[in-house]
Amino acid sequence: MADDKKISELVTLSPVADDDLVVVVDISDTTMSATGTTKKALKSELKGDKGDTGTAATADAGTTTTGAAGTDASVVNSGTTSSAVFDFTIPRGDKGETGDNGTSCTWKGDWVTSTVYSPQDIVSINSTIYVCLEAHTSGTFATDLTAGKWEIACKSLYWRGAYDNGTAYILNDGVSYNGSSYICTADTTGNIPTDTSYWNILASRGTDGSGDVTGPATNTADYIPQWDGANSKTLKNGLAVPAGGLAGITALNAKVEDSIVDGHTTIAPSGNAVYDALLLKAPIASPTFTGLMTGKSLKEGEMENGHITVTVNSGNLTVTLQHEAEDGTLSTPSATKPVRIKIGGVVRSITGALSITRNAGANTLNLGSAELATKEVDLFTYLTYCSAGEVVLVYGRIPYAKTQADFNMANETNEKAGIYGTNSGTSSTDPFVNIGRFAATLSAGPGYTWSVPTFTASNLIQRPVYKTRKLLISPTIAWSGTAPTTLSYSGFYYQITNNKVKIQYYVLYGSAGSTNTGATLTLPFSVLGTNRYILPAQISSSLSTVNLTSCILGVTDLTNAHVFCSSVNAKEFVIDGEYFI
Repeated sequence: MADDKKISELVTLSPVADDDLVVVVDISDTTMSATGTTKKALKSELKGDKGDTGTAATADAGTTTTGAAGTDASVVNSGTTSSAVFDFTIPRGDKGETGDNGTSCTWKGDWVTSTVYSPQDIVSINSTIYVCLEAHTSGTFATDLTAGKWEIACKSLYWRGAYDNGTAYILNDGVSYNGSSYICTADTTGNIPTDTSYWNILASRGTDGSGDVTGPATNTADYIPQWDGANSKTLKNGLAVPAGGLAGITALNAKVEDSIVDGHTTIAPSGNAVYDALLLKAPIASPTFTGLMTGKSLKEGEMENGHITVTVNSGNLTVTLQHEAEDGTLSTPSATKPVRIKIGGVVRSITGALSITRNAGANTLNLGSAELATKEVDLFTYLTYCSAGEVVLVYGRIPYAKTQADFNMANETNEKAGIYGTNSGTSSTDPFVNIGRFAATLSAGPGYTWSVPTFTASNLIQRPVYKTRKLLISPTIAWSGTAPTTLSYSGFYYQITNNKVKIQYYVLYGSAGSTNTGATLTLPFSVLGTNRYILPAQISSSLSTVNLTSCILGVTDLTNAHVFCSSVNAKEFVIDGEYFI
């Protein structure tokens, strides 16, 4: 305990310990004074009772505000001391320095072999966009891509149609195969689309439907059955025959103009074939329809139960129209197995043999020329209803014919000739419909023998089609001036679409010719005589020197392409363009 001192003796105050005595006034004791009695007590005895537990303090984040650049950050309590809410102000940073300029790209169009490319050059090949990563002279694209000289910038599917085992496919080519569609993942030839090393599936073939038709548990005799819902395979109890009989049902509008004969009874026609047939009360054993049938279900050029067959025997080519049954059986059309087709707005019925045979020994359609001999070509098949009143089979090289006048009928060796089957007479206004396409080859003269490939879905098409595949040609090249020598590589392609021909010619020689040298190349089809075409072309004296120039077609020379090298010693050239025929 601290030493006892009088209050007057205290100079400084010291902290009070629990065992110290302190002076207190007890106001409840008035023995010494009316205001209380002075007493002393230990500090420890002066503690009051423990108070109640107070409310816990809280702290929350409030708003966050971005301040001006260069100002101080701050925190302000917008709440209370026991329930704090802190609002923050954080200054914006200083504006950063301007970044470096980006690298620009250069569009080069379609990729071309033997061409100098630089980094950031952009090219297109098979609907896929690539960016060049390193400077190089192009060779084979697949090799350059594997070597890391290109990178895909944007890719899309390039649809090639039905899979062909002999076709070379590259990355992103799309094909159909056995009802499913696939995309090529690596360059391949001869590896079928189910080989996952080269293909990924896009869409699988669906499950074949059963084709079954079901009906109600009960029905009413003599009612006309009807489908239970649109596109349904379920029948429901039908409609009662109206008072006027079946003749009163206008929806049953099949027409026969003359008569129906079942072998023993001839019915006078009412104008409703269904009603007439039902009057017999028994199936018609061998019905014969006479007169002209007007069909509403077929579109112009659409053929029902028809199939084009192409064969070669002893070098002679035969094209035949056959009837195709639902099970795929082929036979000669007849009254009971007709082939129907809409020509000139009218449905015609073919009930007899229809074929064309062209023997070897003739330069048919000029296919035995130096440019096309031994090359596979695509020929288009037509049907026409001629002025003599019969359907005639025709084929030719042009895909766009609408009437006989579109063909050159004077000479079958002409490139635009129409090759006819047997007919009683035709007119220039006779309507024509395109029904398909087939591939064939004619050898050079004097033999001029025909051959055909193994047919697939891509080289024998049983529907209207108006373009060829990409085909090969061997043009004759004539030079003026000092011609280049030692041919290293050449590629010549063409494709006919409706009445246009697209050509892609490329030639590379080992040694260059001189300046002021011209090249004349024969074409796959003559130019339309009233037009003149200037096609894009490139000429170079080396792989690194490419001059843009032009290829001239038409007006004065309808069968050749002309390229003139005025400023370089020509070593290679490229022509890529199209013209009307």
